[in-house]
Amino acid sequence: MIPAEGVPAASGWNSVSVGYEHTCAIDDLRRLWCWGSNTTGNLGLPLTTSEAREPQQIGPTGSQWKQVSAGRAHTCGIQDDGTLWCWGKNSEAQLGLGFRSPHEAMTQVGTDDDWSEAHLGADSSDTSCAIKKDLSLHCWGSNQFGQMADGRGDQSIATKVGDGYQRVSVGGEHSCALKTSGE
Repeated sequence: MIPAEGVPAASGWNSVSVGYEHTCAIDDLRRLWCWGSNTTGNLGLPLTTSEAREPQQIGPTGSQWKQVSAGRAHTCGIQDDGTLWCWGKNSEAQLGLGFRSPHEAMTQVGTDDDWSEAHLGADSSDTSCAIKKDLSLHCWGSNQFGQMADGRGDQSIATKVGDGYQRVSVGGEHSCALKTSGE
């Protein structure tokens, strides 16, 4: 584990997400910070930077973030405008960009701007899931063990799994979601 030396002074922190070898957090000014291992570009830094022992502000200048999820070796975040962005390891298309190769640059997933939350597995998962404001659940990446519960194979883009979901959690080789009906 790499300690967060020199965590920048902020009026406070809104959220934190701990991945397998990296951490990302959003401060009260809605800026995104990441630190830890960057071996797959999961910090959003160039691959020539193998780690960041101190938090690094990530994303375009002036960007504001409402949610971030750090996974095993990739990261996804949602900006205040509802757009979803992912970066890092992509061997199973877990970035939702339509291809499989590492991608350290933050890249928007599709063109939609109605995402409300994203979740990645921090253990061994190469699966990503997110919920839109209309409560539809979308997943992408590895579906080797039926993580998406839809009988399809791996998905390289955000693929709708169902409607009426309020929460989702992705584990190592599985995922669970809670419907608004309590199911």
